[in-house]
Amino acid sequence: MVHAELKYNPYLQKTEIRFNGKVPKINSEVEKFQTKKLQTWLDNLPEIFASELNGYDFDLDFSGNEADFIQLNEVFSGKTVKLKHKNTLESTAEKLSELDELYHWLKTQPNDYFLFDKSIENPQPEISVKFIAEEADQFLPNLVELDVEQLTNASKLIEIDLEDTPIVLALMSSKEFIRQNLQVLQKFIDNHQISQAQLFFWNNTEQNQTRELQDLGIRNPQIINSFSNKTFQCFLDVFPKTNFLVRQLEEFRQKYDKSLLTLSENEVEFDKTNATVLADIKLLSEQIEKLKIAKEAIIQHNNLLPDFDSLLENFNRQIASWQRRKTQIKSDEEAQKKSEDFETLLYESFWTFENDLNIEMTDQLDKFALELQERYKESQYPIVFLVETSQTHVKTKNNFPDLKSDLLKLKKESYVEPQSEMFTDFKNKLFKQPKAPMEMIKKVNYPLENWRNKAKECYEPLLNDLKKQASQALYKSVNQLVETYVDFLTGQISQQEAKKSEKISLLTSDQQKLQADKDWFSTLDDKLTEIENN
Repeated sequence: MVHAELKYNPYLQKTEIRFNGKVPKINSEVEKFQTKKLQTWLDNLPEIFASELNGYDFDLDFSGNEADFIQLNEVFSGKTVKLKHKNTLESTAEKLSELDELYHWLKTQPNDYFLFDKSIENPQPEISVKFIAEEADQFLPNLVELDVEQLTNASKLIEIDLEDTPIVLALMSSKEFIRQNLQVLQKFIDNHQISQAQLFFWNNTEQNQTRELQDLGIRNPQIINSFSNKTFQCFLDVFPKTNFLVRQLEEFRQKYDKSLLTLSENEVEFDKTNATVLADIKLLSEQIEKLKIAKEAIIQHNNLLPDFDSLLENFNRQIASWQRRKTQIKSDEEAQKKSEDFETLLYESFWTFENDLNIEMTDQLDKFALELQERYKESQYPIVFLVETSQTHVKTKNNFPDLKSDLLKLKKESYVEPQSEMFTDFKNKLFKQPKAPMEMIKKVNYPLENWRNKAKECYEPLLNDLKKQASQALYKSVNQLVETYVDFLTGQISQQEAKKSEKISLLTSDQQKLQADKDWFSTLDDKLTEIENN
């Protein structure tokens, strides 16, 4: 199966793409979008991927947050692409909460090198909804969380900074009012002052006005009847909230780099006393950082586990290929024999499915263990640490259905006159003799498609139950592997930090103060990285 992978971090506006496990070719069309916001090329993404993969028959694994995955699903709607949300990035709500925690930490744990005004309030994204309605306050929703400004003319938007601003047009207004204001809004769109993503239509009636809006030039009108609408909330997440986080993180990174440079300049001014101890501290700090990176990489592991659908497809192919040149059986004797043959095939196919399922589970677990081992080796830690995988097997807990008797019931019976001999028919017609009554003959017909459907109906619940067992067992084994590595790395980090503390105690008071400042910046870096990537 053709496979694509899309990783998008909106907080860093960083995109990674793989086609069949490989990076895009040089001068690929996707190359120019890898440092841009996903929404700037989202509408063109399906066509671009289809061009790279020769059509829409491919699997696409997405790593990113829920709001972006929702929009990705929308643009691929109606396509044959199979989408999966592979790794989930934290939502904007979680990121904003982490940003609040960072501000709290900066206020309670200040550092002289990092200039920060402790008196300021924690900033929040400024979201002002522009609600356009014919009469002031006629349709204005009663809101608490959002700042909503009502306008009676869209042309007044020219005076406002419209970046990331949601604009809502009330459809309960007159048709002429809607038409005139849509013309104004269309000019804003044509001049790239706003995008269609910013434009919403408020309709608290049961009347469907989608077609009317499309006739007025709105290709995919976003109609809402509350600000809790999923599409509206998705817009707030993707645009004003995410862009606010991007700006905040950029400002922190710039201030971090500038402050750290000042700290480094002061470090050079210190005398070279305790040079050996300082060198040891530096090595320990570097090792601790590598261990933390390895730990984070293992925590952020690829959580996409196989769905084993290919094994189910193989089973179904076995059913479909059985007696494929034949459509029906016309005798009870043959049906008796064929039902036994079919049941034997189903038993064998089931055991093959179960065996292949266990083999794939083992292979996947070994592959995953190898990936974790590679992440650990990247820490260049001198202690060899190997985790053996526990062999996990699944077995059906259900009894096989008595399918033979059910198959033999799937027959059609009819009674027909036997065919008379040609000479007898000729003689009757010649001498004008009446046709003698004949005893009706029973005919049977066993449609094989009904047998195949019955087999699927009976066996698919058993197969799906096995698949579910396998997924749960594999998920549990993978988590145990991750926990084992994380526990080990956490312990080693603590040991190295204890050694570092011992070394720091040998320094002068000024050097200890400087080292404490360096550790403070390391902690700040960890906190920023967690917001950016977790």
